[in-house]
Formats: sequence, C-alpha cells, structure tokens
Amino acid sequence: YVQCSTTLPGPQCGDNPDTEPEEDDQENVKGMQLTGAPRWKFTLSGEYEHALPYLKWNGFVSSDVVYRSNIRFVASRNPEAESGAHAIVGARIGVRSPQNAWTVALFARNLFDERYSQFTYAPYLLSALSSPGIETSGHALSTESFRFVGLTLDARF
Repeated sequence: YVQCSTTLPGPQCGDNPDTEPEEDDQENVKGMQLTGAPRWKFTLSGEYEHALPYLKWNGFVSSDVVYRSNIRFVASRNPEAESGAHAIVGARIGVRSPQNAWTVALFARNLFDERYSQFTYAPYLLSALSSPGIETSGHALSTESFRFVGLTLDARF
C-alpha cells in the first residue's frame, strides 16, 4: 500500500478495485509494475559491411532499435505520472580502414525525433491550492528525447 489523498484533484485514490473500502488514504499497488522501470525493454541491431571498390577500406551501415514499454514514475495508479511506450531508432554510415585502425562515421540517435519523457511529475497536486479544477502534469526531457546527429572518428592503436 502507498499513502494517497482523496482531497486533492486527480486520480489518486479509489480507482483500484483491490483497495479495501475503509482504506480511504491508501492505494493497493500489489502486482503493479515496479516504479521507474519499464516492464519490457528490447534492443535489435544489425550491421552490413562491404569492401569499397578501388579502395582498401570497407564501407558499413548499421542501425539499432530500442523499444521500452510504459514506465510508472510514482507508486500509485496515477496515469498522469506515466510515460508511454516508445521505440527509438539509431543509424550509422561510415568507412573503416584495414584492421579497423581508423573509422569515420556519420551517426544519428533518435532518428525519427521521437519525444519521450525521462521523468514525469504531477504538479496538479499543488494547483488545487491556486487553481481549483485545473489538472496539469509536467514532463522532463533530456538530450536523448531529441534527434541528435554527429560525426565520429575512432582510432585504435
């Protein structure tokens, strides 16, 4: 059980049928997903490499997809404090010298510019004091929440 309130706006208490009726200030979270962690996370990646004609270097392309299911940011059953499931795609294209001594590649992370929250919070808990009836939520984004393109130069010696 987690402590919750029935006096503030928002879906905080009473939406769980497993909660006993006399427990007005508690929410039963038994069997729910762990807070701050996705239930599922999958990664799929692949790379194709081929010798470039008339050069001793190899060209390559690679891609990866990372899928992450919904994340609950609080222990209660509040849907305002959850992120949605999403998949992030990355890609690289470049060349490698013989024996992989040098690599130059253009890369993109979050190729399709998928916005997703690193953390979600519910400031509507405070808005009841200043703006009754208005429910809001906030989302914290990081650099991973935006498309990022760059160039890498790797050297091995």
